[in-house]
Amino acid sequence: MSQTSGLLQSAINRTHSASYTTLTQYEILVEQLQGTLNTRVIIEQAMGILAERGHLGMNQAFATLRPIRTPPPPPPSHLARAVIDGAPELTNLLARPAPTVD
Repeated sequence: MSQTSGLLQSAINRTHSASYTTLTQYEILVEQLQGTLNTRVIIEQAMGILAERGHLGMNQAFATLRPIRTPPPPPPSHLARAVIDGAPELTNLLARPAPTVD
């Protein structure tokens, strides 16, 4: 009986460990997706501000948030946060010619 009990306990431990690992992986994925969603919301808000203040279409507003090709380029989410916060970057972005969008 003790051998059967030991095998059963071992199987339970492996199952528990696998379930814990899967749960942890899902938790990490949920955190990553939430971060992506939060970033997208910030970018959408900034696009609205740029479109309204710069008289731009939404595609042009998004293209305006694309980084200038100087190393290292800031991600659009950093520029978006600056736009929402009313930082001077907004003036700089609107002073540039509006990007052309196909």
